[in-house]
Amino acid sequence: MLYLDSSALIALILEQPWTEEVLRLVGQHPECITLDIAYAEVGSALARARWEDRLDEEGYILAVEQLDQIWLENLNILPNSVACSKMALKLAAAHAPHLRGMDSLHLAAALEQHRTLAVGFLTYDERLKSIAEALMPLP
Repeated sequence: MLYLDSSALIALILEQPWTEEVLRLVGQHPECITLDIAYAEVGSALARARWEDRLDEEGYILAVEQLDQIWLENLNILPNSVACSKMALKLAAAHAPHLRGMDSLHLAAALEQHRTLAVGFLTYDERLKSIAEALMPLP
């Protein structure tokens, strides 16, 4: 199983330097998961790309449609929980100032799943990656 944070998910929609690697890794894993907050994070990145004119209006609409399709058809969505939020707080405190709020939630959700399942954590945020490497497997 592969956990995708928002930096990995956005590469499925907008070309990133790591898009080919994400596509390869997603293709190698029959199940991909993410936390429900990723929809808002990726949607925000798409809106920012539109505002910065990296996407025109038609491109933005198509990108949101692609996000919806990926969300509905290719991901198992984990709901945020109080337990996940509490673990995220502990992670943020232990790794301050390097671990930001949403990143701590992604890592906490992946760690919760990793307790009972073999889960790899895919991120392209270097700060988050360095912390995650010490706590769970990366692909």
